[in-house]
Amino acid sequence: MKTFLLIFFAILFPLSVNAQLDSIPESKRNSIIVTPLGDLINDNRPSIYFKRILGYKKEQLVSLRIGTEFFNSLSLDFSSDEKEKVTALNFKIGFEFSKAIDRLSIYYGPEFSLSTIRVDNHTLNPTASILFSTNSIVANRQNLIDNTTLSVFSLIGFLGFKYELTKSLTIGYESAFGFGRYNINESSDLSAITENSNGFVSDLAVNRFIWLGYSF
Repeated sequence: MKTFLLIFFAILFPLSVNAQLDSIPESKRNSIIVTPLGDLINDNRPSIYFKRILGYKKEQLVSLRIGTEFFNSLSLDFSSDEKEKVTALNFKIGFEFSKAIDRLSIYYGPEFSLSTIRVDNHTLNPTASILFSTNSIVANRQNLIDNTTLSVFSLIGFLGFKYELTKSLTIGYESAFGFGRYNINESSDLSAITENSNGFVSDLAVNRFIWLGYSF
């Protein structure tokens, strides 16, 4: 319940700040951003973001960005050298400040992220790099385990650079630091009781991702 309340306030916060910003023209306020090189530079799933420019605050451009990871082809490398499909989802919402110097801009801001992964007949063990690398999850076969659900809620601070190739196309590079809390629920075939465990992780991703954006 606490996690959902945090997400709710994370959504309301940018909307409330928007009322205090200087207005800007309607043209090119929206962007679609993709990170196609996630698997290559950070062993992560590619992401897609929708970004909406809210306005200016103290000569900085302020934007809201909402994203998710591509989990449709997610599979985990298990200790038994097998691969198995899992059920997974991810939701990210962030608040971005940027300052332009000609075509080059520096940007930074906070981001909230919630990820949930569920798999049958296996345990899931998170590592510190789980905040930025979904592929780092360790899974072990346990036939007595009915299913395991791993949820991670994290607060991320990001810093990046972007360069305007054309008026519609932009390329960017982003680094990030995150702090998160994970929760693991394991259901056993032998017991109706669900075992719970939780903990905290933090990680730095110098090469979080390289992205390409289209503005419209």
